[in-house]
Amino acid sequence: MLHLDPSQKRNVLFTSAGTVSEEIHCPCIAVILCTGDGAEIICGGRRISLGENDVLTVALRSGSVTGTGETVSVFLSPDAETPALPELTVAIPEIIHCGEHRGIKQLAEAIPEAFYGDPAVRDAKLHALAGLLVIRLSEYADTTPDGSTVSACAVYIRSHIDQSLTPGEIAEKLNIPEKKLRSEFAAVYGCTPAEFQRRAKMNHAISLMKESPDMLIKEIAAAVGYRDELWFTKTFGKYTGVSPREYRKRLLLGENAPAQSYRDIYKKGFPVGNVTDGLCIEQKKDGDGTQ
Repeated sequence: MLHLDPSQKRNVLFTSAGTVSEEIHCPCIAVILCTGDGAEIICGGRRISLGENDVLTVALRSGSVTGTGETVSVFLSPDAETPALPELTVAIPEIIHCGEHRGIKQLAEAIPEAFYGDPAVRDAKLHALAGLLVIRLSEYADTTPDGSTVSACAVYIRSHIDQSLTPGEIAEKLNIPEKKLRSEFAAVYGCTPAEFQRRAKMNHAISLMKESPDMLIKEIAAAVGYRDELWFTKTFGKYTGVSPREYRKRLLLGENAPAQSYRDIYKKGFPVGNVTDGLCIEQKKDGDGTQ
């Protein structure tokens, strides 16, 4: 359990999207969001497993941080000029099951874009985003129930990705009431087990496209439990906004897959009390004399 002060200014040492592989040479806080089916992170001699949308928050001093799987990683260093105040610290567990908590995911994904963005507003944006990320993690940690049942369900779904399972079948396999499974799953992931299963299947399909570009679409569909290629194509389109063939074409051409831009996220903002995160960023910019 980490105790951090959200008001303390933090510098973003470095950030990455994809497979994490970094060398740490000074004390920092690593925030790693799993954006794929799952990830294995090795840091401080420990191997830590993350599920989809799980966030790892850990204090590091030195050494390497490596892993497998798709992640967004942010490494924060406290600003010496703004020391933390003990009475303002918040408790953040090492692993948080974020589910579909848009605030955490969007903030984590916005930081790399700001890091490599316009230098004129870079520092102001990064300081604001880093502080808001800490706030979001602490807020969601307070509302996260015991995730042992949910974690077992998520692991079972991912390990049977080539099957189509009903919530009732999963509950029976795990020997828990279906009503309890649905309730706890919604509390942690913000969706039903069935919706989680669909997303896990689509994420695995995307991974197969990247790893095995020669696979036929019908073979990918079968690998994630779809006997009907047309139904798979329709589901994939709802999930990504494009067909499987178009998605793979973009991958082969080296183009970015469909994604929400930082500008879109920035315009929408994130609720924080009676103001928005976007407004907080604007205020930070004004205070630093940048536009």
